[in-house]
Amino acid sequence: MTASGKGGLGFDDRGFDDHLGLLSRDLSGIRLVALHGVSGSGKSTAIARLLEAHTAFRGRPRCHLAGPGIDWRRLDLPAELVVVDECTSPRDLLGLLRLLGRGHRVLAASHLPLASSALLGLRWPVLALPTDRDPAKIERYLTALGADYSTERVRALCDRVGASYAWVDLILDFDGGLDFDRACDRFERCCRVESRPAPPGIRP
Repeated sequence: MTASGKGGLGFDDRGFDDHLGLLSRDLSGIRLVALHGVSGSGKSTAIARLLEAHTAFRGRPRCHLAGPGIDWRRLDLPAELVVVDECTSPRDLLGLLRLLGRGHRVLAASHLPLASSALLGLRWPVLALPTDRDPAKIERYLTALGADYSTERVRALCDRVGASYAWVDLILDFDGGLDFDRACDRFERCCRVESRPAPPGIRP
């Protein structure tokens, strides 16, 4: 199956693909929104859109902590809302726990397993979602670019490295064209791509 053109896309008026339905969710009582996924899968972009457009966060004073290597001793934060970018280690999970314990609401972009944020849901209202498990969003992205692709090749890439816009851009740039399947063939001939590890409890 090959697709091209720009019809039927799932983007909002700002070009954001809300494939997780974040903007339409009632997040008023949620203390932690944690978006988990590989690099380039849209975590930080989704958080930026929430801050801009969602009534639960728009216009609220906030603090921003950027990682990796966040100094979690800096906990005297003036704003109720804290944005945490690049959670990469168990130490960052403890930092989230401390922020929640001090009464902050948190939006977090995380490379940690999805279950790590779900654990915090035992004590506080938490929404933890994966950003890298939806091949359909990559198909919509390729269609918006005007690229030709096959669903099989998109799904194969997503199974291997996650649904990452950054990987798609890298592969297309490597080929210099808008034929995703051909670009994948050329990329795979020249580069070895390690598969991402399977989530706990799932055999590859």
